[in-house]
Amino acid sequence: MSESYLNLKSGSDVRGVASEGVKGEEINLTDKAVKDITAAFALWAQNNLNTPASNLKIAVGHDSRISANRIKKAVLDTLVSYGVNAVDCGLSSTPARFKLRCFGADNRKPSPV
Repeated sequence: MSESYLNLKSGSDVRGVASEGVKGEEINLTDKAVKDITAAFALWAQNNLNTPASNLKIAVGHDSRISANRIKKAVLDTLVSYGVNAVDCGLSSTPARFKLRCFGADNRKPSPV
């Protein structure tokens, strides 16, 4: 993994500069970085859940930042290119996305751990 990508790790999530506008701050959460990190996550999920990509269902949501749609598109495009069933949750809170994981993205049955 690129050392610059390690700088994007913040606890359990990814954080970086995604838009211009802050003096002295270069964009480091580029489309390439987002796609590379998403691809790594898709491979990690397949390997750790011992499940082919076609059996994975991953929910993707975003906050209200101006970079959200660009980042979401990069994530969804990458997941789909790996054969993952990606669910676009649109603008949604972290607790709402957690509920999708608890109750299943189709809201009928719990999703596997």
